[in-house]
Amino acid sequence: MTTNDFLARITRDMTHEGENTHQAETHYQRFCIAVIGMNGVGKSHFGKNLASKLRMKRIDTDTEFRKIYGKEQEYIDAHGCEAFRKMEEEIVCRSLLPNHIVVLSGGAIESAVIRAALQKRAIVLWIQAGHKRTHKNLKRANVERPEFKHGVSTGAVKTLLNLRNPLYEETADIALLPHIRFAEQVSVAIRLLRGFITDKQPHRL
Repeated sequence: MTTNDFLARITRDMTHEGENTHQAETHYQRFCIAVIGMNGVGKSHFGKNLASKLRMKRIDTDTEFRKIYGKEQEYIDAHGCEAFRKMEEEIVCRSLLPNHIVVLSGGAIESAVIRAALQKRAIVLWIQAGHKRTHKNLKRANVERPEFKHGVSTGAVKTLLNLRNPLYEETADIALLPHIRFAEQVSVAIRLLRGFITDKQPHRL
């Protein structure tokens, strides 16, 4: 059975039962859980809910960047993409701490430095989404994003997904499949995290 088959089977078989808070603390707080995925898939909201459920601390690396350097596009315009990515790498690498949910930007995965740090220091959870859902969410959010400074077009979304999906897949330990409703994502994620920690910890952590 492949890893994807294993994850899909757990997802299909999972129930909607809540998990005991004490068990959550025992299982998860000694780890760092990193949340990756394309812009507009709901990583920030999901990370907030997951951190609340597991009683873990949360860091949103986009928010941390803005606190220090201001808006991403203004920083890129002034210093260039390479400098922006370097600063993002520093923020991500110092955020990967035990007892933390770390939510990354959609483009952070393009950095080899960040991918290596994630694979070494975190359980990596990928929120998957197709181009239609991603495009719809980005248009609805109407938030300034460096990748879409010329507008959120279907073509631009597809191009980025084609670039990033192989990197997300390469780095992720766990995938939340696109058909999972947002209201169920946290419950599914906890089930998958528990299974990964039980079965995969000696291999990756």
